[in-house]
Amino acid sequence: MTFNISNEDINKCKKWSYENIYFFIMVIYMAMANGYTQVLSYPPSKGIWTSFIPLFLTIYLIKRNKTCFTRQFKMFVTVISVWIILQIIKYQHFYAMNFFLLYNVVMAYIIVSVFGLRIIFLYEKHVTLLAKISLFVWIAYNIFPNFIASSFQAFFSEGTGTLIANAFVVGLVDTRDILGFRNAGFAQEPGFFASFLIIAMFLNLLINNYKYLNKHFIILLLALITSQSTTGYIAFGVILLLIVSQSKKGKTAVIILLIITLPSIIALPFMREKIINYKSDKNSIENVVMTADYVETNYNEAVYVPQRFDGFILECMNFLHDPLLGYGVKEKETSYVCRELSPLISCSNGNIKVFSRFGIVLGMLFFIMLYKTGRILDVNNPKKIAFIFCLLYLMISMSYEIATIPLLLSIWSLGYYVKR
Repeated sequence: MTFNISNEDINKCKKWSYENIYFFIMVIYMAMANGYTQVLSYPPSKGIWTSFIPLFLTIYLIKRNKTCFTRQFKMFVTVISVWIILQIIKYQHFYAMNFFLLYNVVMAYIIVSVFGLRIIFLYEKHVTLLAKISLFVWIAYNIFPNFIASSFQAFFSEGTGTLIANAFVVGLVDTRDILGFRNAGFAQEPGFFASFLIIAMFLNLLINNYKYLNKHFIILLLALITSQSTTGYIAFGVILLLIVSQSKKGKTAVIILLIITLPSIIALPFMREKIINYKSDKNSIENVVMTADYVETNYNEAVYVPQRFDGFILECMNFLHDPLLGYGVKEKETSYVCRELSPLISCSNGNIKVFSRFGIVLGMLFFIMLYKTGRILDVNNPKKIAFIFCLLYLMISMSYEIATIPLLLSIWSLGYYVKR
């Protein structure tokens, strides 16, 4: 492996313990696939009691593991608290989501404090297990679609996002593409699932010294292929870049494979169609507003998420109108786009949203923290891996805001809390 971790910590990852079960549960919460598991990022939709489940689980984790609050943590919380106070002064109102932001920061620190670099092993292990489950369900769903769909809908809860049903560890979508139904795994939609898989593949390469011919990597790759996700396929280019950059033998063969693979991915029917549709012109913003107005007129409580490029432009508009502090945690009420264009528009571009939501200071601090984490992931090539790690984040967050989900935030902040 490429980072420093003791054999004792590695062995802890292989045992059944409350800590490892807790981590698995946090992976499920990370996916936000139903109303019960969205409570770390959204107001509870299944009752306030659902918010207390992760809280009680975390309190018991702290009780089992003596957690001290370090100077770095206190500085982090102080910066976030000052930002929240300034937001309250700015809007003359306290939004409950400010509390959830602080809660997520504390939760991420506790995860880092308890698990340390074991986070890398446990994340890769649990996501691979869930990917394996998803492949079995995906195969069955494509062979017996009506039976599997009706069974899930009869016994399990309605999912969020594009899901028609969700069983916590796996869900179903009814959208098809060239390979049949898309695989959403344990997440709220296939693209989100693909994002988690890409992170797991990156960590798998670190664990295995960049040797990609291992069982876990192949399972993750198969799950990624079945997701049929534009975001996932594009981000996989970063994984290929990592493999090529670290390949000592057969680098020529790997480069040839890379040259063949990338055009082949782009040539896939659903990829080509999406790329063509992403072309934007001078009327694109007007089209977004018209679509949002149509959604408001014809659908109750719906939200319109623009295409990636349009979302990027809209988030830039948000940032330019609130560059210092950002618009805060209540996008629908405080962002420039929602105030001036339509309250139904919700931009998904996470790259710019870090700056447009939290302002330039917190945004820069986040990316500095991300770079520091990349540096501890490979003791021999800290700068190169830090660059690729940041690039990986940028590719994934083109489509999703993944900065403040507690488990992912614990990964992003590893370099800030853990000494090299």
